[in-house]
Amino acid sequence: RTVIMGGLRRGGTAYYALDVTQPDYYDADAEPTITNGYVPSCSNGAGGCGPLDYPSQLWEFSDSVLLESPPREIAFDKDLDGIEDLASSWSTPSLGLMKVCTAASCDPADPAAPIEDRYVAIVGGGLDKTNSTGNWVYIIDIETGKSIYKRQLVDSDGVTSGGSVPAETAAVDTDGDGYLDRVYVGTTRGFVYRIDLRGADGEVPAIVDSVDWPLAGGLGVPDPVDVQRITDNAFRPHLIFKAQPDSLTGGPASRAIYYRPTVIFSAALGQYVIAFGTGDRENLWSSDGVRGQFYLFKDDIDIGEFDTFYTEDDLVAIDSETDDDTAQNLLTDPTLSTKGWNMLLRENERLITSPFAVSGVVVFTVFSPDVEIDLRELT
Repeated sequence: RTVIMGGLRRGGTAYYALDVTQPDYYDADAEPTITNGYVPSCSNGAGGCGPLDYPSQLWEFSDSVLLESPPREIAFDKDLDGIEDLASSWSTPSLGLMKVCTAASCDPADPAAPIEDRYVAIVGGGLDKTNSTGNWVYIIDIETGKSIYKRQLVDSDGVTSGGSVPAETAAVDTDGDGYLDRVYVGTTRGFVYRIDLRGADGEVPAIVDSVDWPLAGGLGVPDPVDVQRITDNAFRPHLIFKAQPDSLTGGPASRAIYYRPTVIFSAALGQYVIAFGTGDRENLWSSDGVRGQFYLFKDDIDIGEFDTFYTEDDLVAIDSETDDDTAQNLLTDPTLSTKGWNMLLRENERLITSPFAVSGVVVFTVFSPDVEIDLRELT
């Protein structure tokens, strides 16, 4: 099937999926037939259009449950903080194929193991500038519209919110076998997380029985709801980078990440490199004097190593306004013990696109608001 997915951004807290597999029926010569020259002929459910109308709504995901007595829809509040978990659905879905196990444990080398392929959509928990909610990552089964993975993003203390996730996640097939192996997630606190979808020895995550908690309301605390999800902590989000000066100093709130990190394979290093930028995208016209940043660092953290993360203190700092050009390779030079570099942008400058890399060159777009507009120039 061909499926379109989208979110609502400021319009709400939900994602939707539409089946758009067959827009037109075919004539006797196997040619698509279009109504009035431009209208899809299957838009009214004509004969020969397959089992579903064009388009058809497959499902809507709002991280909620429909309760029967009394009938109502209630958002989930898994951390029981009194706030629904899914915030405004800004995060563009990342689509792909992943392997899952339908038993408590599976040996990937056993051909009889209950391992299945699932087409999935991976989304962040959405935008909340207070970082009170939206600090979740979801993996949604595209066929059913149900989340098979829901994990909270927390700081290195294991408690404090890691920030909301309006950015698209970066889902990567690292070994070229057609299946997703890693997911990178950026947050509005300037944190970058990695989720490994395979264990160190190739283990496949298992979907098991679990529970989620509906949001408590005037009718009292609802009972937990049975769900099926990946709960093994070996596949939990791993904080790998903080966009702050060092491991103890908190970064300013405006070092938020609103765009997907770019994952680059460095042949010279034989490992992956992560590039991302920061800056307030929710309010493009904010002029608080903060200088945005662009970061590039190598992800050399082993699978299963959950205690290691890097900060600006592990990078070579570059000031885009004052530093001279350099011929030194700040990523691969063996005389450097650092993990990459970070570039300080100009005052009020912020990233407004996902970075793009090719042939050793990384490209990104920035924006600086001009709020000193002379209205006489517009007449």
